[in-house]
Amino acid sequence: MIADYTTMTNCGRKIIGVYRELESKASRMVALAREQDWEAMICEGEEYVTAVAALADMEKDCELDEHERSAKYRMLERTLDYDLEIRACLLEHREELSRLMALSRRERALSQAYGSTGMAAAVNSQHFNE
Repeated sequence: MIADYTTMTNCGRKIIGVYRELESKASRMVALAREQDWEAMICEGEEYVTAVAALADMEKDCELDEHERSAKYRMLERTLDYDLEIRACLLEHREELSRLMALSRRERALSQAYGSTGMAAAVNSQHFNE
């Protein structure tokens, strides 16, 4: 019986350690999203997904005690808050990309309609109106 308790405690410590790692990765992802360093954020996100997959396997055979469960839920709440902020940054970035794509389509349409000389005047006029 004592061996089982020791195993559970060690198992719980490992799981809590992974949750700490996930919380830390989510925090870094927020910072990268705020900085609009999308490539680094995606790399961090890939590591996050790998850690989540490993965690799922670890949690199958381990039952956390009350203290460990409480710590897990606090970290999950903070991680979910980070997730919301990351999503907000991504939505903002998507809207900016959509705006830029629409502008590019307008410029291409103007170029096709007026040629390169007429397009320069039209684009300058368009930017002047914004």
